Amino acid sequence: MNLAEHKQALKQELKVSTGLYIIQNDKVLLGKKIKGLGEGKWLGIGGKVEMGETIYQTVIRETQEEIKVTPLDFEEVAIIDFYFPLTKQFTNWNFRVHYFIGHKFQGQVSPTQEIEPQWFELQKIPLNLMWPDAAYYLPRILNGEKLKGEFLYDKDIKIIDWKLEAV
Repeated sequence: MNLAEHKQALKQELKVSTGLYIIQNDKVLLGKKIKGLGEGKWLGIGGKVEMGETIYQTVIRETQEEIKVTPLDFEEVAIIDFYFPLTKQFTNWNFRVHYFIGHKFQGQVSPTQEIEPQWFELQKIPLNLMWPDAAYYLPRILNGEKLKGEFLYDKDIKIIDWKLEAV
């Protein structure tokens, strides 16, 4: 199944989520997911948009909840749709993620029960320990590109189709 076929077979709208990458002093802040979707993987800070909440409010709330800081500036740099197999195991795992880059925050970065934060040099991002799609988009958005894309995974969490373009 390719992206077009998968999207045609969908019966539910995509869940909306956010991801924030904070950059300071040639380093990017990533969080190691402790539990839930993506457990054990390094990723941006963020999560699902709650009812009545804007994506910007979600960025702030999720950053406060996950690493105990308040982002003071952030800019949307990508919108990427993620599709997973239409099976019972992956029921409603389809997401549209709005990615942001920020530079300033208030507070002290701290771990929580959900995320273990760590700074990485921009040239030493652990892409092999992240979701496979990160290798395609993360270096580009960290270099200032704005992107729109889609990724389709199979049941073994391997990318089987994708599209990514600059906007």
